[in-house]
Amino acid sequence: MTDFTLTMRHPTPADLQAVYDLLIACDLDYLGYPDTDLQDLINEWKDFPLDTDAWIMTTPQQVVGYEIVDSGGEGDFFADGYVHPKFKNQGIGSRLLQTAEARAHELMPDSGPSQIRCYTVANRPDDDTLFLGNGFYVKTYTYRMRIDMNEAPPAPVWPKGVTVRQLRLDDDEREAKIAWRLIEDAFAAPDRAERPYEAWRGDVIERDGFEQWMFNVAVNPADEIIGVAHLRHYPGEHGWLWQLAVRQADRQRGLGMALLHYVFALFWDMGERVVKLGVDTQNPTGALRLYERAGMSPEAQFVEYRKTLREV
Repeated sequence: MTDFTLTMRHPTPADLQAVYDLLIACDLDYLGYPDTDLQDLINEWKDFPLDTDAWIMTTPQQVVGYEIVDSGGEGDFFADGYVHPKFKNQGIGSRLLQTAEARAHELMPDSGPSQIRCYTVANRPDDDTLFLGNGFYVKTYTYRMRIDMNEAPPAPVWPKGVTVRQLRLDDDEREAKIAWRLIEDAFAAPDRAERPYEAWRGDVIERDGFEQWMFNVAVNPADEIIGVAHLRHYPGEHGWLWQLAVRQADRQRGLGMALLHYVFALFWDMGERVVKLGVDTQNPTGALRLYERAGMSPEAQFVEYRKTLREV
């Protein structure tokens, strides 16, 4: 029984700092170190429908719970929730999760399969109880990989005829659409909904802080894009390889490793000595083995919980 009053409501921009403080408290509890960037949260809230698709749980003194639901594609929803460590086991997590699921049902297309996904740090019994108790199942595990560079990385060895350059951001966005298509094809799976171009563009090109050097493309002699490396930068902390993809016809040629070494060198020259990325442990392209060969190792493990909202 709680001895405080809990109120659930939609957040406003004025709640940003309080939500950020909550996320940091959860980072410290789950990982032992801060893992949330304030600018990332600002970007997440930019143009996000806070008044319909986000919720906070508050006491009179602070924000103790936070949840959003977002669309990853047609019928594919992502819920992200947090409960302050001092307010666990009060039913807050279930109420927020059930609210997000109800909103996903409202947003579902009229027909076709639909699902909702959630991610959290693996091996947390309380989270197993929360998600499994609400009808979710464990779908897969993801590693956060990192490399600590004590010396300059190896020079990239490009396949014959391949060069690397920045993505060209022309008015017609032709190259951006080609890069998006390559990424979607590279990560296509029967149970993965395609992310619409406009949503991808908003997360990448329109993201506050995006600069052209952060999106690099490998091209063949015909100047066709055959690989991409999309980066994010947290100055003084680490570089992040956000998306790495190689066109299927150009795999097994060493292009993935060359792009990795290119990225490592970019961040090295900026003075960063740590580079991180995320990878599905069941990635069928062999990405995990590639990253391990490049000298990266797991820093943390995450689990994806999934629930089917409609089969067909």
